Amino acid sequence: MQAHSQRIEALLSTLDTPFLKLDEQVEQELVTLVISMVRQLVRREVRTDPGQIIGVVREAMAILPVASRNVQLILHPEDAELVREIYSVSETELGWNIIEDPVTARGGCKVVTGTSQVDATLESRLTALIAPLLGGERSGDTPDEGTE
Repeated sequence: MQAHSQRIEALLSTLDTPFLKLDEQVEQELVTLVISMVRQLVRREVRTDPGQIIGVVREAMAILPVASRNVQLILHPEDAELVREIYSVSETELGWNIIEDPVTARGGCKVVTGTSQVDATLESRLTALIAPLLGGERSGDTPDEGTE
């Protein structure tokens, strides 16, 4: 009787394994779906309200050290035009040099100086939003010992 009981327990535990794998697959698919949705929503928001670039530029500039010189602001051409319109002063008065880069996605920018660089591109900002969703899947995401 005990042998049958052990055999039944072994069979039941092997039945759990496929469900555990299925749970992991469903979780991964949900994370992938959420990431895709976030990317599409952010891109849609940038298309419907292109003025958001002003906030992005302000945040990126605020990160720079106060005494930064030779500041180059790299933007998509349409965003560059909008920034010029909003600030309505010459680039020399701002202390920036606006560089149009069609490769840069709308809604993002890069700020480069001789000593610093701020990557506020749409892709890097999305990656920062998505990284917590992938937390346990990357080896560098484990907290240091004693910091919990």
